[in-house]
Amino acid sequence: MRGTLIAALALAATAIAAPNRMRKMKALNKRATTSTDIDPVILNYALTLEHLEAAFYAQALSQFSADDFANAGYPDWVRYRLTEIAAHEAQHVALLSGALTAAGANATEACTYEFGLTSPASVIATAQVLEGVGVSAYTGK
Repeated sequence: MRGTLIAALALAATAIAAPNRMRKMKALNKRATTSTDIDPVILNYALTLEHLEAAFYAQALSQFSADDFANAGYPDWVRYRLTEIAAHEAQHVALLSGALTAAGANATEACTYEFGLTSPASVIATAQVLEGVGVSAYTGK
């Protein structure tokens, strides 16, 4: 990904550069396209975030029942939606792990996480933070 972007930028620069700079840009372009592939690094970073989110939702759902959410004043659909999100996060882990393995790269393993969940409200608050971090990582913002 990054290597392709660098190569494209270098190629664009060679098209508008003076002839004596063209040789330098071609050398940079060659180095950019032959540098180490960082795709597995990026995918493992994404996998690390997906492991974190998957573990969070699994832990939250095992710790707090539908009755706990109802007693805290949340409608039934809130916990149901958390179960859907948990399934999505597990699918993300499986997809990224499978892609890395299929490409011959080592997929990072999940860590042991402690989220300090004390109530359904803490689940919702923590979910908002984790989802914000995940979105920021993918968008770069």
